[in-house]
Amino acid sequence: MGWEAGLEKLLELFALDSCDGGLMGPLERKLLTVSATAAVAVERLLRPATKPRLDSVKSVLVLEYYIPLRTCVHMTPLFEAIKRERPEITVTVATWGIGASVLRNSPYVDHLLETPDALIDFRGALTSLKNSSKRAA
Repeated sequence: MGWEAGLEKLLELFALDSCDGGLMGPLERKLLTVSATAAVAVERLLRPATKPRLDSVKSVLVLEYYIPLRTCVHMTPLFEAIKRERPEITVTVATWGIGASVLRNSPYVDHLLETPDALIDFRGALTSLKNSSKRAA
């Protein structure tokens, strides 16, 4: 399953109609965390344990929302290492605000997806990612 299909499933699983204008309160955020944890646990039980073949990896999607500036700066060597080791891999980073500004001119990031802050507007960030994947297709 590609990341676009996984994103589509997330949109279906976590469609939160109770979010006031896309802003999640503490209860919605907690419910989302519990739902995501449950979804991952179920997937681990149902999917057979397999080791991914590293030579079959074609792309990497990094979702960076916690503290974009600090984390994006510290992750830049990771992107460089990926591209130096496997230049054919497509590196895509989804972030917001100043994190996007930091990575905008990075030669090691193939695609930069600027979305709303997922910690504040989760639905908006997922919708933005979905729309970006449709434009790329």
